[in-house]
Amino acid sequence: MPLVAAIPSRRPHNPLFPVNLADLLLRHSGVNHKRETIAFSKRRHGALYRMAIWVVWRNYVNDRSENRRDGPPAMALGLIRRALDVNEILAERLFPDREGISGWLSA
Repeated sequence: MPLVAAIPSRRPHNPLFPVNLADLLLRHSGVNHKRETIAFSKRRHGALYRMAIWVVWRNYVNDRSENRRDGPPAMALGLIRRALDVNEILAERLFPDREGISGWLSA
């Protein structure tokens, strides 16, 4: 795997663009990622749950482009037919320890 410098332009042609964009959006939208304040996540699980909420918002609710309004990334991949709204996402509360979720959200 070739090394990619982070110093060159952070445009879409850069292989690190998705990572750089996610970092920018997380820092912009999450107070706990801007600097160490009273909003700073005290526990790792709190930060992970906040990240999970951001991932759902980014992939299933928010349009890929502010200018084109062409739907969320999950719609472009064919995972959903239309953008989800908050009521659909929060219709049923799922607990990670009851759902058998593995990986970084497991308790």
